[in-house]
Amino acid sequence: MTLAIGCVAEPTAKYLDQAERLLQSWRWFAGRYANADFHVCVVGDVAVRDRGRYEKYGAHVRGVSRFSARHAASNKLRFLELAEARDAERVVLLDCDTIVVQEPEELFQGEPLIAKMADVATVPTAVLHRIFAEFGVPPPPASCRCTVSDEPTIPYFNAGVLSFSSRAVKELVPEWIRCNRMLIERIDMLEERQGFCEQASLSVAVAVTGTPFTALDNRLNFPAHFQDRPVTSPLGQTDPTIIHYHWLVDDQGRLQGSPYPNVNRRIEAFNDRVAAERRV
Repeated sequence: MTLAIGCVAEPTAKYLDQAERLLQSWRWFAGRYANADFHVCVVGDVAVRDRGRYEKYGAHVRGVSRFSARHAASNKLRFLELAEARDAERVVLLDCDTIVVQEPEELFQGEPLIAKMADVATVPTAVLHRIFAEFGVPPPPASCRCTVSDEPTIPYFNAGVLSFSSRAVKELVPEWIRCNRMLIERIDMLEERQGFCEQASLSVAVAVTGTPFTALDNRLNFPAHFQDRPVTSPLGQTDPTIIHYHWLVDDQGRLQGSPYPNVNRRIEAFNDRVAAERRV
């Protein structure tokens, strides 16, 4: 199976460091998939120093143009436009603020789209319904559940971990790009939830194309910023494969610990591996 794994980073130290962590984690912990083609895309030009830090781990590095000045998260779509993504049998798009801590086998077997529902209804169903109406698309039923809050939702995904088959790259991705461009022009419809524009547009694109999907659980996109659930809860018992750590990094660049033992063990293993790498 030909694979293309990738992320898109803003050209600032924060995001460039995140991309390096993600790449390192993939090479160290992704098991049978550790040597898959990995593409680090940077918005704008890539500095020589940054190119070197990624090429050290065998990544393909390139600059990409900005997708939108109004919505930075939409820049991630640039990876999906690469020829390597169009030609692959399975494409995985990851947010830079994620790390892989176990072999992510579930990303490579399932429906054309493999993704996790949003942790919570960051775009409420009522707002999604208005967006669907604006696009002239009947909204699907709220037959899914948010993975942390357990709220009912239409198929509305966290776009931090997405896996596409070649069919989805050819059919779903162009529609997602089209819908996202249109929604950016109407971004006020999202009210105070404008940061989730690309997630809302993905919901529309999935409905328009009728793309089948496999819904992941929290193991494959663990929301590390939710720390108020009991240790005995399903979230607290999760042994993650991919950790979405968001802003939880200390001043030394180490990932901050978790109150959940399984998660903390994986974070410590990653931090220890980074420390060992720096000592070499």
